[in-house]
Amino acid sequence: MEEYMQQLQQLNNTPSQSLRILDARPHSAYLRQRLQNSVNINLLQLTSRCFLLPGKPTPFAVVIPSQSTYRVTADASQHGQQLQDGSVAVYLKGTESLQEFLTSRGWTVTQYLADSPQLWAAAAELGLLEQQDLDPQLLAKRCLFSPSQLLFSSIAEVEHRLAARHACSMRQQQQHQAAAQGATPGSSPCHLVLRALDVGCGSGRDAAWLVSRQQLITLPTARDTASGAILHEDCPCDSQQQCAGAALNCQQVSVQLSWHVTGLDEWLGALERAHQLAQGLQLTREQIQLVYGAVSKETGYIQLLHLPKTSKLQSASHAAVVHADVMQRCASASDQVVEAEMLSMTQRVAGLPKPGSAVTAEGTQDSTLWHLDGKFDMILCVRFLERSLLPRLCSMLYPGGFILFSTFVDGPGLRAFGRPSGPDHVLQPGE
Repeated sequence: MEEYMQQLQQLNNTPSQSLRILDARPHSAYLRQRLQNSVNINLLQLTSRCFLLPGKPTPFAVVIPSQSTYRVTADASQHGQQLQDGSVAVYLKGTESLQEFLTSRGWTVTQYLADSPQLWAAAAELGLLEQQDLDPQLLAKRCLFSPSQLLFSSIAEVEHRLAARHACSMRQQQQHQAAAQGATPGSSPCHLVLRALDVGCGSGRDAAWLVSRQQLITLPTARDTASGAILHEDCPCDSQQQCAGAALNCQQVSVQLSWHVTGLDEWLGALERAHQLAQGLQLTREQIQLVYGAVSKETGYIQLLHLPKTSKLQSASHAAVVHADVMQRCASASDQVVEAEMLSMTQRVAGLPKPGSAVTAEGTQDSTLWHLDGKFDMILCVRFLERSLLPRLCSMLYPGGFILFSTFVDGPGLRAFGRPSGPDHVLQPGE
């Protein structure tokens, strides 16, 4: 037990934002007891879910299942079969152990913690067990990987400011509804769903990480010296009188914040991996939307592309998928059918415009052009540059929204790995 105490002490001394723990035990064992903030990918599914692991240079710890539950086999045909001793055979691509599998493929594992009564006794003594009975669906949305550095470093401030922008009006509406029903306004948090667009989303890690966040934000307050009213810091109200009226009975405002994300990419393989990631995290069509389209170099509009009938996205169940065939099908139907199909696809979360709302340079309507003015609280562009899009970004935002933009700047060594392939998609020095 002393060895476990030393290992867990090292984990305990790791900053929370850097701590990552993969729990490879069966899901039922993970639900019964687990280390704080650990993520479960059971050993039987690990080889098909490596996309859920951290980046290979990122250190993480691993809880290894006991041999009474899983036993590594060299025979691929035995994978998933129950053996005579009651364990389940797991084939790890020809390796003999979980340690060998992860190390041989370049992942950085700092500690291996063997599942045993001593481990859990040591974790309990150090207070590292997760005590609260969390919703299994929330546990499934935990991520081992990190988003882009820009998103990770900016998101707390973005969420705080957006929550403050919406809080007064949300609480005022809540109070009006309570008054109309003759009830006392409650102290429960306001629920706020924010919308983000990830341009050039690739395999969807930023989008999935953002959707997986569930934040409870308590807004600080300040007292107006003139009126004595309680006001919210960062409140966007034009007049203090308006804000004071909205804030009379909400001296402390708590906002339960979540995200709906639209991911856009023209690389079909990347979008298919993004859906695989959404499936692995048990996301839903009401949380994430994938758009198969390209940004027009001439107009900056989003030109939807036709989805091949053989694509895995044709049967996507964990994300709403938008492509040219869907929009054309809607455009050729009645308005009622359009509304019904859009409603069933996004449950009004994504705020999709009707087909045909974009106009070509010749003045004709094109149902494969997607017009997105005023739809998003945040737009994320990481390692993506299409200059024709830049003048349109601000018009895509709700008032007070944010743009997070980071891309390549041309210089020596930039194309050492072959991407970006040319000057069209990199900024020039001083541009």
